[in-house]
Amino acid sequence: MKILIISQYFYPESGAGSSRAYFFAKYLTELGHSIKVLCATPNYPSGEVYKGYKNSWRNKENLSGINVIRTLVYPARYSGFAKRFFNYASFTFSSSAELLRGEDFDVILVSSPPISVFLVGLLARNVKKTPLVLDVRDVWPGAAVATGNLKTKWVVKALETLEKLSYKKANKIVTVNEETKGILLENNDFLEKENVEVVFNGVDLELFKQIPKHSIKTKNTVTLSIVYTGTIGEQHSFSTFLETLSMLNKKAKNVKFSVIGEGSKRDYFIEAIDEKKLSNISFRRDLKYRDIPSLLNNYDLGLALLRSNKYLDSAYPVKTFDYMAAGKPVLVSGGLAMRKLVEENKIGFWVPAEDPKALASKVIEISRLPRNKLWEMGERGRKLVEERFNRAEQAKKLEKILEDVVQSENRS
Repeated sequence: MKILIISQYFYPESGAGSSRAYFFAKYLTELGHSIKVLCATPNYPSGEVYKGYKNSWRNKENLSGINVIRTLVYPARYSGFAKRFFNYASFTFSSSAELLRGEDFDVILVSSPPISVFLVGLLARNVKKTPLVLDVRDVWPGAAVATGNLKTKWVVKALETLEKLSYKKANKIVTVNEETKGILLENNDFLEKENVEVVFNGVDLELFKQIPKHSIKTKNTVTLSIVYTGTIGEQHSFSTFLETLSMLNKKAKNVKFSVIGEGSKRDYFIEAIDEKKLSNISFRRDLKYRDIPSLLNNYDLGLALLRSNKYLDSAYPVKTFDYMAAGKPVLVSGGLAMRKLVEENKIGFWVPAEDPKALASKVIEISRLPRNKLWEMGERGRKLVEERFNRAEQAKKLEKILEDVVQSENRS
């Protein structure tokens, strides 16, 4: 198949959106399909154009057989509605202009958020007369409203209209888990169950194959090291994290945290650490994803933080799969879907969202456990991602979905 993937975020950018779009493109290419990716000039999440890239109307790149077209974007760190609007709008405009070229495709896959890419997908469907598949990672605008990123009523109404129109026009909708599928069906009674498919996020196990099997520091019974990787943003409750750090700073001197990431709340977080004079936390800017596997070997536990709302209750943070692939147990604050995953598979620990006392108490409890208990949880987590969240296997499922859409369109 000849497949066009439209995603505002793409490698080398960090974050769940870039990661998911890249793994789709990589594995579908390896399966023998011709892939073209239409994305923005890389600038997320720092709001600075990446070194080696030029922010122009059209830049061509070949990444291991993936044809990538990067178009003009207004770089922004997502600190305010106006900047976010121009960031989304600029890519919508520049990528739409690219679609006017004459190239044809068998199927178009559009990955959101932001929901503005749905406009590009609808245009692509009409211009190319090609079936459209929507990949819905977060349910917008609902998720944006729930986290406080979007408050303007007329904008919310306009995006809700775009959302429903896009779902109606799409040949198929793909999402990240059964919980998010349930929200889509609940919010849109015109959707049929068979029109929404699940393709999990997961891990590129090739990147983690060099991780030692017994990677938890079983001999170190003094210090417990906990790492948070990824986006420092609105949907992650860093106010909860800061309160937890303050509680543990004197109570649990044997617990050390590291944050490796970037995002709209980065400066707020660093300033608060300095203001509170916290000595139990270190910080470094985001790393390239290929460096994460070896880095995780230096820690005992991986942390994920979610705020409390129904959209995030359905989330599977991508970072948790990385932790599991590295043989680390996970500590998750919030998310009912994550609670089920963690507790049913015994791969770590869960506490309610936005409850710093519960999080601090759980950390102290973990610090007193024998390290072999953590190792056993890490082993179960590694086995779980190998069996259920292997990106190579998930790509085969996506391939089948896309093939069925193309065949159905051809028959009609």
